[in-house]
Amino acid sequence: MATFGNTNVETTEDGSSAFPRAVKFTATANGTVTSMSVHIKTSFGAADIHAAIYADSAGAPGALRA
Repeated sequence: MATFGNTNVETTEDGSSAFPRAVKFTATANGTVTSMSVHIKTSFGAADIHAAIYADSAGAPGALRA
């Protein structure tokens, strides 16, 4: 099983939890995604998290894949 993306638990906050954030990760090889994980600081309270995989469209999100 290969892992890609940021696998570190960060030590600093990135700002307000009131704003959505998208993060781009690009796989370096073909394969099947079997799981995604997110680490959330609990001091922000309840969170509604959505994860998705999009095809690349010239550097922008393309077709929704999963």
